[in-house]
Amino acid sequence: MADPAAASGAQFVLKWAQERPQAVAMSEGAVQLTYLDLARQTAAAVEALEAAGVRAGMVVGVECRDKMLRMVLSLACEALGAVHVAFTADDLRPPSRTARRCQAFLVESPGEELAAIGRVIAIDAAFRGGLDSAATPDLARLAACRDADEPMRIARTSGTTGAKKHILKTRRMLNAAIDSYEAAMRPVAGEFTYLCLYDSAINGVYTDIVRALKFANPVRFASTFREVVEACRTARCYGFLLTRDAERLAAICRDAAVNLDMYYADITGSGVSPALEALLKAHITPWIVNVYSSNETSTISYRVQGAGDVYTVPPGVEVKIVDDAWRPLAPGQVGQICVRSDLVTRSYLWDEALTERHFRDGWFLMSDLGRMPEPGKLLVIGRTDDMLNVGGEKIAPYPIEQRVKAVAGVSDAVLLAVRNQAAVGVLCVVIEPEPGQDVPALARRVAEAVNRGTAFQVRVEASFPRTATGKVRRDVLQARAEADVHARQAELTPS
Repeated sequence: MADPAAASGAQFVLKWAQERPQAVAMSEGAVQLTYLDLARQTAAAVEALEAAGVRAGMVVGVECRDKMLRMVLSLACEALGAVHVAFTADDLRPPSRTARRCQAFLVESPGEELAAIGRVIAIDAAFRGGLDSAATPDLARLAACRDADEPMRIARTSGTTGAKKHILKTRRMLNAAIDSYEAAMRPVAGEFTYLCLYDSAINGVYTDIVRALKFANPVRFASTFREVVEACRTARCYGFLLTRDAERLAAICRDAAVNLDMYYADITGSGVSPALEALLKAHITPWIVNVYSSNETSTISYRVQGAGDVYTVPPGVEVKIVDDAWRPLAPGQVGQICVRSDLVTRSYLWDEALTERHFRDGWFLMSDLGRMPEPGKLLVIGRTDDMLNVGGEKIAPYPIEQRVKAVAGVSDAVLLAVRNQAAVGVLCVVIEPEPGQDVPALARRVAEAVNRGTAFQVRVEASFPRTATGKVRRDVLQARAEADVHARQAELTPS
């Protein structure tokens, strides 16, 4: 590993297989893989893929529900120099536009349509058995040195603001992201366990897992909150939690009078209210971190709870605030957030128009508004495409949403401009209440917090629709609210 920026997860695995072969690398339930086990399985997978015709530079789709096996296959692709992209079975029946860009597939559910696109390698019992029983796989295959800027992985955005966008990740970006995590969170060199509730198909989770492998931290995959509690009883854990899961886990621990005392928790998905912060600190960890990031940029800034709404920009990341023409604004002014670092991708795959709109000279133009109250500090105001047009009045939703989220009993909140049948925007505050709330009373408290002279509605959703990474599906809430408005207007319209 002469060039640290070119290091790969497979090389980290090989290092610890040589230095700490019996140390646990990954576990799920009763199944454990030592670093030597993981190295052997990954090397055997490299040989199996090569025998099936997979070569360096190919784009390989991976569809696998087994979290440990997905990581083995991803690490094998990297060692071979193939570019891997994660799929679900739904992406492959029929093949999505992304799947049609692949030259090979590693799948649990092979179909005839895939065979017409590229090589299909079934992850069946025989394939899995071959990884376990390979007598002497060549571990040296994991040490292959490649260029730091060689393509390694294709990540996809969640699609909450439109069609999913595709982003090419290189080894340099992966290692820069790991370094940024060390600055934004807490260093993990030492006796810590990475507690993973999610699949490595999520880009940030993949980075977390490779970071754990770099520092010889065991990766513990958990499927239930009970497993999380048990893991924290036997090890000092750290991990990433979606806001909704952090709240549920903290409530379970509160009811059981348990404090997990995690090393730290990276809470992502939405803001952390003062009430939730107190609950997390009492039962999960006193070290709560929110990271402001995107798939295109990885870490942009971070904040530790108690620091207010101001985020800190880590070393190696440049942030500036610009207007619509990319012109820098004066300090303190509100504008679009623009980011440059080794973590930033250089384009969107297969979309020249969107690339031209968002990428320029190494900078990426976010769709978020913000301001920098001082150098190295960032305040995120909201999304440019979230600005609401309510009967001709332009309203920034973020400040109002923050006030509503601070209301006791509100789990989450979204502000919408709902179009009525006359296509006129009506302000609508959609809330997700905490369990056991008196909803009418909660709606009245929310109305007081909104505190606007213009008319608005308060709408209650028992549970917000979300993406796999916990982002609220505003498009779904918008459609539901408008359908409800139209239905009520139809009831009032004379036949």
